[in-house]
Amino acid sequence: MKPGPGGHALSLFIAISFLICIGWGLVLPDTLHMHDAWEDWLPGFEFLTLQGFIIGLIESNLYGWYTALVFMPLDQFFDRTTGDKNEKGNVRPVRTMTQEAGSPGTGTATPTARMQCLREEAK
Repeated sequence: MKPGPGGHALSLFIAISFLICIGWGLVLPDTLHMHDAWEDWLPGFEFLTLQGFIIGLIESNLYGWYTALVFMPLDQFFDRTTGDKNEKGNVRPVRTMTQEAGSPGTGTATPTARMQCLREEAK
């Protein structure tokens, strides 16, 4: 269980969303601002102050890591318990049509190979 890539991705996603909302608040009229919601979600955040901006950025980053640390183990647990298993109980790896067609790295498969792959998946 490595939440590293997921933690980085989620914290960056939330931080970028925070930055977009701050930019949104600077450009649009007060009736369309999100800063009231950010003030509720991020303790210590104040709109249009340097301290509030830094606190908001740090806390949004922490919320991303919190989400990853809770979500990633749950995702891996349910993936193991509900995955496609073979006769021995091992989860089967996902194969792409290009791997089935025997043309690695090309990103394409012939129509015949696609049909063969689809027939095998239907079995």
